[in-house]
This record gives sequence, structure tokens and C-alpha cells, in this order.
Amino acid sequence: ARAEILYPAPARLPEGGMESIGYSSDVVFPLEISAENPDQPMRLVIDVEFGVCKDICMPVSGTLSVTLPGANEEHGPLIAAHLARVPLAAKPGDAAIKDVRVVRKKDRRMLVIAASFPTVDGSGDLFLDDPEGGPAPLTRRLDQTGGRFEADLGPPGDWARLNGKKLRATLVSSQGQCWTLITLPAQ
Repeated sequence: ARAEILYPAPARLPEGGMESIGYSSDVVFPLEISAENPDQPMRLVIDVEFGVCKDICMPVSGTLSVTLPGANEEHGPLIAAHLARVPLAAKPGDAAIKDVRVVRKKDRRMLVIAASFPTVDGSGDLFLDDPEGGPAPLTRRLDQTGGRFEADLGPPGDWARLNGKKLRATLVSSQGQCWTLITLPAQ
């Protein structure tokens, strides 16, 4: 059997003049499970590590286990509701990345991304993550329309680990969410 954690679209969480990325209330991380025999009960054991934050962040870790019944239609609507919050690969008509470039600002390199969203309400936002699990730079909006973003890539020594790397860009708006891969320009 195989299990993959699916992540709902995040939000910006301003706190004390700083921002983090996460979820402001209850969140469900759906698991996509491939079982050898989906009609039979299966025991699932998962080790988890996460942070719970309010005024400070507390790391939490533990092992969760549950016996899952075989395939069950009863929970289909609930599962579908949580899956609807998970970004899917972008398709025509979804939000899209229009341009990715690196510019120098003094001794730092900045990633500048232009995006388009299928809404004009200014709700567009963009988040980066490393599909391989490494750290990714935090974006910030450059305008109120939600179409331009920048991320600090740091000084040249920091840039080296990101040079030419693929990052997942998650685009979120009031009309939904999607993701696409971008390749950071080689410098």
C-alpha cells in the first residue's frame, strides 16, 4: 500500500508585522491511499510532525494509527469537499504564470513572478514550495491586483542552491486554486 498526503491551498497569516503561510482554522489533509485490495479493511500508521501556532509556534510530533474500512460510499461527499480545497495541476482558463525572472537588488537576488488570475477582485496570491521537500522562498505581493510577486533569494551564495531549480507555484484566488511548476532562471 502507498499513501500520499495532499495539502489544501494555504493562506497568508499576518502576525506582528511578519507573515507566515498556513491555515487559520481547522484543516484536513486528505490522504490518497493505494491499497492492494481496496474492499478490505487496512491498518494505516503514520508518523507526523507539524507546528501549531498562535502567538508562538509549538512543534508537535507523534504516531497516528487507524483501521480503515474497505471502500465506502457513505463518506464520499465529505471526502469530495476536502479534496476540493487541494490545488490541482493548472489547466487552460486557470490562473497562470506569465513570467519568471531574477533581478538584483543591491547584494540580493529577487525572484519576480508575473501571474494572471481568472478574477479581478485582487484576491490572487502565489505560494512557492520545493517538490523535493527543501526550503522555498516566501513570496510577497508587489501590487494590489495580485498579479506581481517577489521572493528574496538571498545573497549570491544562497542563490546557488536554487539556480535552475524547479519549484511548485500554487496560485490561489476567490475562484479556486491550482499549481504549476516553474524553473528558476539560471544565473
